[in-house]
Amino acid sequence: MKKSILFASALLASSMLFADSLKLEGTIAQIYDNNKTLLIDSIYGGQMAIKVLPNTEIEMDDCGIFGTDKDGTFKDLKVGNFLE
Repeated sequence: MKKSILFASALLASSMLFADSLKLEGTIAQIYDNNKTLLIDSIYGGQMAIKVLPNTEIEMDDCGIFGTDKDGTFKDLKVGNFLE
């Protein structure tokens, strides 16, 4: 029992170390304005709900003549947008 608890604790600690490396790619399926949540259709299969916090940085990709990015807000997100 102690070994399994120790293993689970080590696994949880190691997963927390790599939390910043989560790769999210997919399209926005639904937007919930009331709680600032997005439902994403992942390219890896399945759906994922994402909570957009006040400190979340949203960069809008502009493939115009110079290809410059601009900062966006939650209101700039639209169903069908690709996230990466």
